[in-house]
Amino acid sequence: MSRHAESQASAAVIVPVPRPRRSTKSPALWQAAALSVVVASTVSVIVLWLRGYTLDHTGPGAVFTMIGGATGLIGAHLLLWQIITLARIPLFERGIGRDVVVRWHRWLGFAAFGFIGVHVLFVVEGARRALGRPAEGIGDTSLVEPGVAIAFVGTALMGLFVVALSFRFIRRRLRYELWHLAHLVAYVAAALSVPHQLWVGRTFMNSTAASVYWWTLWGAAFAATGYWRVLLPLWRTRRYDVRVADVEPHGTRGILLTMRGRDLGPLRARGGQFFTWRFGGSPGWTRGHPISLAYRPIASRPGGPIDTWQIAVRVVGDGTRRMSGLTPGTRVGFEGPYGRVTGDLRHGNRLLMFGAGAGVGPMMAILAEQEWAPGQAVLVTRDRVAADQMMRPEIEALVERRGLTWHAIYGEPNLSGTGPTWMSADDVADGAQVIRDWAADLADTDVFLCGPPVWMRSIGRDLRAAGVPRRHIHTESFDL
Repeated sequence: MSRHAESQASAAVIVPVPRPRRSTKSPALWQAAALSVVVASTVSVIVLWLRGYTLDHTGPGAVFTMIGGATGLIGAHLLLWQIITLARIPLFERGIGRDVVVRWHRWLGFAAFGFIGVHVLFVVEGARRALGRPAEGIGDTSLVEPGVAIAFVGTALMGLFVVALSFRFIRRRLRYELWHLAHLVAYVAAALSVPHQLWVGRTFMNSTAASVYWWTLWGAAFAATGYWRVLLPLWRTRRYDVRVADVEPHGTRGILLTMRGRDLGPLRARGGQFFTWRFGGSPGWTRGHPISLAYRPIASRPGGPIDTWQIAVRVVGDGTRRMSGLTPGTRVGFEGPYGRVTGDLRHGNRLLMFGAGAGVGPMMAILAEQEWAPGQAVLVTRDRVAADQMMRPEIEALVERRGLTWHAIYGEPNLSGTGPTWMSADDVADGAQVIRDWAADLADTDVFLCGPPVWMRSIGRDLRAAGVPRRHIHTESFDL
């Protein structure tokens, strides 16, 4: 280790602990259930299309119209799933995970718009061939067929506001309010684009049952979005009455924010999970901040109900700067808990935790909640300078009381190409070997990571090179 790294460990004797307690609802079962729903939905759409396009569908432009109908149905189905993926439905949050859901959402948007674009081109060409007039496909299609003109408007909205704003280099330059508006436009675009299929699509014109099924599917998607994203958070915010209790500086660029509510136990929040927070009483209160719990939910008095949450926040912009100025009593709106990276994913007895900046918070929450013996848990933190270190008193308490081993890495990133990029510029050692030195038994170790995506990917490469089984590496992203 370089001079930029510190290590603290307890001299306590390592003793065995019981196997980690696992959830009665296995993550594997959640995943199987979520994937089964996706497969069933896809198969049903294929069956709908096969039943709708019969052999008597002939004539000029028939092949173009048939392909246009198929691509339109596929595009609509992908658009449906793009809405579902951000509806915060527990089945998919727990079964697939936020990082996978986010990737699905982004690429489903591009794929849906692509299929819908092909659908428009082929339907227009089919109409042109059927009418025998070379330049009137769009005019005849949009004006004669009911609802198609509205669908063109929806498609245009989707292209201008949704797909364009989904590119990463554009999204990074947008204010939250505009990015949020783009998502609202997405729902409007979907509402405008889909109904014409029921009015003019052969798949639905030939079958009342198919129409009922399609309407029900879309109705359920919008209902789920309204319930999980709007109604339930509003009800929970009112029911649990969460308020800011304390804002404590942590390091030179961080705060530890404590909140208290009315018997938070029924929410069953776990270490490693996150909420989307909104803080009233100040400008920008509509902006949602996805931040993980920094300590397990606790009771503020012995024997009392669970009523206290804490989050660790790195002050990096206007939104987090406003959070550092919050006063006790400020009302807190929240969505969650979300995320599946909790102690339930453990396979072994040992823990190796990596946290960069505020990412140390969820690592501490998992450590505080889980069972492990002295010497069987290792925490690695990463900051540019020691003064930035967050939750130092809490970490040192675990070192002293429970035998946590702590490696604190400081310094500029290693960009020389001669050492692990997740360490400091002075570290030129083999990253995989460093991990082997830290973890006494990789086969019995679960690794949890939280930090910038590039940093986590760098650690992931060295973890795999060190021989850590993929199923023992646990990470999740909740950033769009």
